[in-house]
Amino acid sequence: MTMSTRARVRSALAILATVALATVGLVSPASAAGTGTIRGTVVAPGGLERDGEIYLYSWSPQLEQWTYLNFTTIAHDGTFELTGIEAGTEYTLAYYPMGTSSAGYASYQALGGIGFDRDVKVPAQVVTGTSGTRSVTFRLSKGVRVEGKVNVPDGVTAPVTMMLHRAYKNRAGGLERHDGVGSADTTRVQADGSYVFPYVIPGDYAVSVYPQEYGAPEDHEPVVVGSPYSHQHSSAVRSITKNTVLPTITIKAPVSVQGRVVVPAGTSFTSPRADLYEVDPAGYVRALGSSSVAADGSFRFDDTAFPGRWYTVRIQASSRSMYAGLAETPHDALVFRAGSSGLTIPDFPFYDSGASPTRDVAFSSVLLRGTPTVGSTLSLRRPSGGLGGSSSTPGAKVSYQWVRDGEYIIGATSPSYTVKQADLHSMLSVRMVVRAPLHRTRSYESAQMLVESGHAPSATVHPVITGTAKVGKALKVTTGSWSVPGVRLERQWLRDGVAISGATKASYTLKAADRGRRLSVRITASAPGRANGVSVTAPSAKVAKGDAAKVKKKPKVTGTKRVGKKLKVSKGTWSLKGVKVSYQWLRNGKKISKATKRTYKLKKKDLGKRISVRVTVKKAGYKNAKFVTKKTSKIKAKKKR
Repeated sequence: MTMSTRARVRSALAILATVALATVGLVSPASAAGTGTIRGTVVAPGGLERDGEIYLYSWSPQLEQWTYLNFTTIAHDGTFELTGIEAGTEYTLAYYPMGTSSAGYASYQALGGIGFDRDVKVPAQVVTGTSGTRSVTFRLSKGVRVEGKVNVPDGVTAPVTMMLHRAYKNRAGGLERHDGVGSADTTRVQADGSYVFPYVIPGDYAVSVYPQEYGAPEDHEPVVVGSPYSHQHSSAVRSITKNTVLPTITIKAPVSVQGRVVVPAGTSFTSPRADLYEVDPAGYVRALGSSSVAADGSFRFDDTAFPGRWYTVRIQASSRSMYAGLAETPHDALVFRAGSSGLTIPDFPFYDSGASPTRDVAFSSVLLRGTPTVGSTLSLRRPSGGLGGSSSTPGAKVSYQWVRDGEYIIGATSPSYTVKQADLHSMLSVRMVVRAPLHRTRSYESAQMLVESGHAPSATVHPVITGTAKVGKALKVTTGSWSVPGVRLERQWLRDGVAISGATKASYTLKAADRGRRLSVRITASAPGRANGVSVTAPSAKVAKGDAAKVKKKPKVTGTKRVGKKLKVSKGTWSLKGVKVSYQWLRNGKKISKATKRTYKLKKKDLGKRISVRVTVKKAGYKNAKFVTKKTSKIKAKKKR
């Protein structure tokens, strides 16, 4: 890339950053005014080029986003320097490659080679400025290739755009999608339906496809891979760490929605308009468009809905608005699921303020019962003990939606709910909506329950240690029995009450360090949503010395049995590894002074005597083993020359 091209790219990026900041009330980017410096080195995998620039951002607590400050060009040796750093200010850095196609890097990486998102402080690595010099190492991530194919149905003629949305861990540890500036990569789908993201930074992503030119996704329905709901839903998130071929995606062709509003006699109906809304099971509501209402009350929305999704309609006339089901909010409204051939909403009435139904639908009182711990069941109970709510209003229907910290729990639509691990430390409640013909819809929210850890599992049969407490022998610990089925057990062997590093299995072979000590085991039992239960075994007997090594191949004396010649004894082989062997030469069974090496030179005193060796085998923590070799024949005199 030429310098003039780089300058144009840099200028364009700066303009974009300026515009973005201006829209949120900031002045145009300027250099920081501090006295500190950030010096760094860009490290690229595989010796690839580091041709690019480093952008400096500071964190704005007011805007809760990174704001662009300055940039610098990376030197040929990979070094860079940014000045004007203010002490105490939080900064991050972003790398922009000037040769993406050749270098193989995805555009924009945050410090640490992770995806950069201006609206997400974490996981971007934060550098706190000082008045001196801060040194950083900027490690780049090489992009991986993500590709796939899209089946575009007949009737979709607009260009198709694929989008990768980066996902980050939220405070609760779950994954959240971020669709703001810098959060996603886009690519066009080719004529054969194929698409490629050539340089994707490894991380967690969701994939969506828009049957249109990207730029106004709020006006068009995306299809999210792995999720039947709207693009805000995060269940489609998947980890991308290597070259990946995604499953083929089939775009659902849009369908039409039609219906008819019935105006009871005596009800005025001036300038009526119908508004279509999507209401997904996660609680999100999205306005899709408006349509006029004909004189007979009919309305129609062409190619606006998508099969499998849920919709409701609001009718506005004069100064009155009302959702299907005589509801005042889309959350209380009747919702309808579109099919492959479209959606026809059943006729529903509309009343103006003077002719509205004056009666609310009746509903019996209910109480939320159960223990809010993981694995337990919460349920709505009538005072009589029956499950769920009831209504005396003819034709009334009661629907339920369980709520976690204000968010709908997808699929939790019955009067009872089994608490899950994801609910731990969250507030649970259930929302009830009661509907009946010609009655005002009523909604109720139960009291909230905080999901806490349940009672810890307890040992009904305590674990015990079995085996011989002797160095070299293995002790084992039983699992015992616990008050909660299916518990996960973790073991920790203890030496006189102190944890033994790495000793976490069901068996433990005693070592020299254990001699004279008592062994026990701490068993920790865990179960989802419960505090941990602990049981410590009774201590073992004091660990005794291990059995002495046993000879496997006997030591043997070799050599010429004459005065002046050398004899040698073999080490032999022993049942224990790592033993220390010592020797004592014997003359007719009695110790020869200072003869303690593996070799012995025969002396005049040995003439006519028989020589043997006492071999002693030692190992820390074990008893000593002793072995005496077979005596030699009588030692002969030195040969005369």
